[in-house]
Amino acid sequence: MKRVGILGHVGNKNLGDEAIIAAVIQGVRRRCPDAQLCGFTANPDDTTARHGIAASAIRRGSTRPGSPRVTTGSGAASRGAGSIKGALKRVPVVFAGLSGLRDAARAVRGVLAEAWFLVRSYRALRGLDLLIVAGSQQLSDNIGGPWSFPYTLLKWSLLARAARAQVVYLSIGAGPITSRLSRRFLRWALATASYRSYRDVGSQQLIAEIGGPTHDPVVPDLVHGLDTTGPASRSRRSGDPLVVGINPMPFADPRFWHEADTATYDHYVRTLAAFAGWLIAEGRDVLFYPTQLRADPPVISDIRSVLKQTSPAGFERRIVERPIDSFDDLVSAIAAADIVVPTRFHGIVLGFLLGKPVLGIAYHPKARDLMAQMDQSDYVVDVDPLDLAALQNRFTALAANRERSARQIEVHSAACRRLLDAQYETVAQLLNGAGLTPASRNDRVAVPSALGERRSS
Repeated sequence: MKRVGILGHVGNKNLGDEAIIAAVIQGVRRRCPDAQLCGFTANPDDTTARHGIAASAIRRGSTRPGSPRVTTGSGAASRGAGSIKGALKRVPVVFAGLSGLRDAARAVRGVLAEAWFLVRSYRALRGLDLLIVAGSQQLSDNIGGPWSFPYTLLKWSLLARAARAQVVYLSIGAGPITSRLSRRFLRWALATASYRSYRDVGSQQLIAEIGGPTHDPVVPDLVHGLDTTGPASRSRRSGDPLVVGINPMPFADPRFWHEADTATYDHYVRTLAAFAGWLIAEGRDVLFYPTQLRADPPVISDIRSVLKQTSPAGFERRIVERPIDSFDDLVSAIAAADIVVPTRFHGIVLGFLLGKPVLGIAYHPKARDLMAQMDQSDYVVDVDPLDLAALQNRFTALAANRERSARQIEVHSAACRRLLDAQYETVAQLLNGAGLTPASRNDRVAVPSALGERRSS
């Protein structure tokens, strides 16, 4: 029996990234139904519960239910420690020396803990035939620097090779990569792979710019290949109002964003609220939906608060309520919409997956690349600054051409699925020990024209 590991930075309630893991599980099982699958993720318990596979943590610090938590002191002990610290601060030389010893002790403990984690990780990889690094924007260092995503990918790739498993990077996204150390880590990690592909031309070009491989194919995001089991899109009766789904994200939100800016976030929220108010005034219904269940709902709440302040009485009747607690709920919500206006990358992908006309809000070049891949560049606006008139104009054009847009999406979605099917055949070849055929090594020639040129961002 073949053993396949799937590695992803998932487990934080991002349903778009979870869809990647689900798509890979489906893709592997269709071709290797007897393969034993396991996960390597940021939240193993969530992965096991959500996807039904055993999982291990990709970093130190993951905790399982019932495991002990470190807590701060309280009561007399805490007050006593505070008094001692205060006294030491009055003797700067002593305090500085003790602080240095404390930091050194922490560093030593960290090194020893990481060494033991590497041993346990290697043991988890032993017996594995293939490790799949699954999509998403994992080739980046904007969150945590070089010792976060780049180091994690490097250590798992090297450990997998040491355990005699092959490594593949499937439809991976890249950027930003700003640190010299990050570039080195990622080059070394990618060099371990028997096969690599990137989900857009921008990622492919960025990896080439940092000195990485230059001839790997561009293959669409893995979620394009997901077989959803959700309900079919609603059938519209004559005279029914259009339902417009809006998927916000905490762009520049100080509560969540890595480059926070309160004024930018407030502008984003107020513009989306004004857009929703305009849709309602034009006779449309509005459905707000999250794809990240931790970070998106507070943004939706902020938008609705502004909408309540600026809209006439009774506007709530035009808000479609759809509780979303799972991926199936998310699919049902998108299926209930006629047009979707997502900001999140996988909000756009899932709209296309369900055949919906999409007005994309681009917070990163990858969103514009995706819209170009699907021949929908006419229906994308930039998030910074988000312009109400641009949203209204692009939406009006999309609503007038939504049937043509849906036909284009259907054609390009079928092309995406064909490319992903070919990629899974490549994975199956590797898993079965056949090696790569010349066609598999050079499958970049099969990339559709929309994927084969970099669009301006």
